[in-house]
Amino acid sequence: MTQRVGLLFIVAALWCSPLASAQSVSFGGTLGANLSTATTSDDLSTGIRTTVMFGGVMRVDLPGPVAVQPELLFSERGITVSEGTGQVNYNASYLEVPLQLRLQLPSVWRLNLFATAGGSFGLKMFETQSIGGTLETQVNTNTSFYERTDMSGLVGFGASFEDGPSPIGVVVRYMHGFNDIARTIDEQPFQESGNVFPSSASLRTLTLGVYIGI
Repeated sequence: MTQRVGLLFIVAALWCSPLASAQSVSFGGTLGANLSTATTSDDLSTGIRTTVMFGGVMRVDLPGPVAVQPELLFSERGITVSEGTGQVNYNASYLEVPLQLRLQLPSVWRLNLFATAGGSFGLKMFETQSIGGTLETQVNTNTSFYERTDMSGLVGFGASFEDGPSPIGVVVRYMHGFNDIARTIDEQPFQESGNVFPSSASLRTLTLGVYIGI
């Protein structure tokens, strides 16, 4: 608990400290799709889940081509398991706090290219499970499969368009989970179908997003 509180203080300090030397501060929003899966120690075949993310973004321009970009997001991620009969989808919804450095690259035509890199802290809000592929049916297992927190590294590349009343940008971002997000479960609810949640897993997420206002 002490480590988590300390981590939150560090994140808050990193959010606020760039404001002292900021050249300008802008606010905007973001919306996109997450393509998420996981690497496991069980050799399970975990498929890709397509989910949503959205939230607010702040861009703090520093001297030179560098900016600090904190975000506050609602982000859904998860995995699918189809080792046995049918398919089970394990979803987790997080409150994400990414903090990135944004480097402005040379422009191409009317596109302002940029690259981002940083880290993210995720706090799990709730979980859902469903069965099926194209047509999914929600099930209530009363079981928590994901750990409460997730720490990830981020790297991305994008382009912004300055024409119009508000800047619009697109970004492709990869999120690499560092910690094991699988909880220890004494009795797997999908044991009979063979589609059990892995005993150890780290999330991997590719995000295709749109920025508005920054």
